[in-house]
Amino acid sequence: MSPSVTEHTAGLKDYREFIAAAAASTATSKVIVSPHDLRAAVVVAELFRRSQRQVDIVTGALDPDIYCEGECIRAARDFLIRHSDAQIRILSEKGVSADHPFIVEMADLGPRVHSLLVPPKLQELYRYQFILGDGHHFRFQPSRDSREALVRFADADNGNKLQLAFDSLYSEVKRAVAVRAAPALSAFNAA
Repeated sequence: MSPSVTEHTAGLKDYREFIAAAAASTATSKVIVSPHDLRAAVVVAELFRRSQRQVDIVTGALDPDIYCEGECIRAARDFLIRHSDAQIRILSEKGVSADHPFIVEMADLGPRVHSLLVPPKLQELYRYQFILGDGHHFRFQPSRDSREALVRFADADNGNKLQLAFDSLYSEVKRAVAVRAAPALSAFNAA
């Protein structure tokens, strides 16, 4: 027998309070998240609420079941509004279109959401997906094939490792994009 909508909502309310309390603590937190997308959306929204300057995302396709939830979109918009120099950087394996609801909802806040497509060759170098706020709050999926994730708040040691991984991959993707663009620019300049 599956839980009723009321039971599910009550469970989600408790989970939301649990995540908020874990994020508010000064001690490093540890939570294993269930594979339910609504719970992942609660965590992602809290990551946006706790971040002040940068949120980095490595994703398959910016899952609409997570990133298009109203709570998540409101938290991301509030993050960008609260901090005028804040930015969101997205590395996506399948690409994020300009008409993706998350991107559309951020469009009026200026060019502070950057999305790059990870080439297939670079995707072979890793299996994880994650969202990282300010280098120390994160939701980390060790495998892109599983929804199970480790969530931590105020974890600078592991957050720094994820930040280094993201920055390295971001640089490699930008370099790959530049290499692909160079022949087209050379042909254009030769004409």
